[in-house]
Amino acid sequence: ITRLKQVNQLQIGLFADLLEKLKAANLLSESLVLYGSDMSDGNTHYTENLPMLLCGQGTDLKFGQEVTLPSRRPLADLHVEILQLMQVPGFTTFGSGACQSTGQAVGIRV
Repeated sequence: ITRLKQVNQLQIGLFADLLEKLKAANLLSESLVLYGSDMSDGNTHYTENLPMLLCGQGTDLKFGQEVTLPSRRPLADLHVEILQLMQVPGFTTFGSGACQSTGQAVGIRV
């Protein structure tokens, strides 16, 4: 557990450094940076309730909040909402099988 904490601290430190560099270069206002994992519990490989962090700026985004979704909601829903937010055409769905997006908004937009 101690080694895992050290790795996590190193990774989040690198993430913070990236955000600081984007801000210093006046690029953070033009960026969305997603940080997270594909597992909420690496010991059991549990894939629900994934911790995600979305950073950047935007007038139509709700920042400074925790978004809690119903269980068994595919992460692809977040990916689709980000693609639509970035005005990437042609994405109304993403993924396949049980991981396919539902088409429902996640709630990151104002």
